[in-house]
Amino acid sequence: MDVRNWLFDRITVLRENAGLSARALSIAIDHQEDYLSKVKRGKLSLSVVDLEKIAKICGSSLEELFYEKFERYKIDKEIIRKATAIDPKGSDALVALFTVLYDEQERNKKEVG
Repeated sequence: MDVRNWLFDRITVLRENAGLSARALSIAIDHQEDYLSKVKRGKLSLSVVDLEKIAKICGSSLEELFYEKFERYKIDKEIIRKATAIDPKGSDALVALFTVLYDEQERNKKEVG
């Protein structure tokens, strides 16, 4: 998949989650109603400013839009928020717990595969 399609797919998810049509979002970011349609067809390119507007209007952020595991962003962000709020001893224990869970998951993958 090329970058344009990859990015447009993510924008579509954000847009649909916000309950907006492509037309409504185009207008909301101060463009003509067919703007996102033209972007999808490769007739126009998105600017960083437009990407930021899209994310904000859809209740998101550029960080979420470009997050590697897009569908996991909110839960990963919450895990990080909570993990960074605990003291160093708790952080060590958390890393140990994650290591055990990860190792178990990897063992299960090898047994299945």
